Amino acid sequence: MASAAASPAPSPSSCQRWEVDSIVEGADRPKDLVKKDLEKGLIVMLHKKTQIFKLINLTKNYFMVLQEGLTIAWIEDPLYWHRTTVSDLSRDLSVEVQVAELRNIRWLDISGKLRWETLSRNTKYEIQLHAKLLKDNTGCNDLKFEVALPVPDAKVKLIPLDGKVQFNTDEEKEGKWQDISLCEFERKDDTEEGEVKFCVHNHSDIWKRGLVVGGFSFKPM
Repeated sequence: MASAAASPAPSPSSCQRWEVDSIVEGADRPKDLVKKDLEKGLIVMLHKKTQIFKLINLTKNYFMVLQEGLTIAWIEDPLYWHRTTVSDLSRDLSVEVQVAELRNIRWLDISGKLRWETLSRNTKYEIQLHAKLLKDNTGCNDLKFEVALPVPDAKVKLIPLDGKVQFNTDEEKEGKWQDISLCEFERKDDTEEGEVKFCVHNHSDIWKRGLVVGGFSFKPM
């Protein structure tokens, strides 16, 4: 008995192809090579290695805004922050990127943004923080997350509902990268343009240290 033919790989819609063409304009390598990498399920670097982009099942856009693409208060002052390079940032990726280690600070403010129109339509997304707590961390267990979408009727579900960043504080998790869920939202079949703006912060007088920040991902669900 003849075996059934394998199902064809999903092909992007004309809208999806337009989105991808527009997105890879910001790639750090030639456009034709970037498209071949995407077809293989590989990641590509965008905007001078400040973002990572890949296609999930060839149909859904995944982004990570890396540390170098974030606005971090006092990041240039070595008294407060130290930059280093790692290759194990997330279980979703295996690429060498720069991260920022918090040495000591009171005004903790980390913000970023991503173009709304680059997200896949009719798709639910989860925003994750990729970070870790060192064993000598202090003051980092009361961080708040906020997000603003450019679409007036778009709904956001914070995780948890009070917006507090939930690190896994089990002893075995200390010093290891965590993919921390922050919120869920949906981009519908709209033509809106603008920016998704997000921020993790704690502006209290308590000194904070031992947080290592890698980036924020927009992951199709």
